[in-house]
Amino acid sequence: MQHYQLTLNIAPKVLATVLDADLSVVVARQNKGSTGPLLAWVAFSPLPSNQVSWEEAYSLYASTTEVLSNDVVMVQALQDAAMPGKVYPFDRHASFGPPTAGAAAGQYAISNSYTHARMMTFGLAQAAVLSGNVQAPSPVTAVSILQEQTITFTPPDTLLVFLTRAVEPGTVLGPASSLQANVAEYPIEAVQQGLTLFYSAETGRFEPHQP
Repeated sequence: MQHYQLTLNIAPKVLATVLDADLSVVVARQNKGSTGPLLAWVAFSPLPSNQVSWEEAYSLYASTTEVLSNDVVMVQALQDAAMPGKVYPFDRHASFGPPTAGAAAGQYAISNSYTHARMMTFGLAQAAVLSGNVQAPSPVTAVSILQEQTITFTPPDTLLVFLTRAVEPGTVLGPASSLQANVAEYPIEAVQQGLTLFYSAETGRFEPHQP
């Protein structure tokens, strides 16, 4: 299983300003070029050095939360250790059933058979370890669909890191292009070997070189 590690450093003098402004570090995942809503996958109040690590394994989740800016998508049903290339039914008892073939290699699909809500939100969720503390699976993607519809998810290939107002994991932030933040984007492959970034007060971004 592929392992990823991200180290984010902020100089103490700059960190004091960040904390006084009540800003969070947000790590998000998205496919390159996507115009869909961005979710705060990992969000935290930073220290001078912060480590985020994870394995390339996904859960599937269901939620009644609408995908609207500033809403927090609550994970209300979870399918751990989802298998790629499979379709998972979400049944009328609000649980994920046994998967069947039908999704393309590397993709995850969910069919919505839940009859007690007109629309449900589904997506990929992923656990992380934040500076040694295990974080429960948090939404990485979110799409709302109607009953009897099927949605397919491709694991995001791009990592986004930025400072923004204090938020919690699962917060819908809107399209990346709409954020009032300097977003640093890196291909997910760059993190597989371990990626260390430094916050630059000059650019307002996490950069690969110490300022």
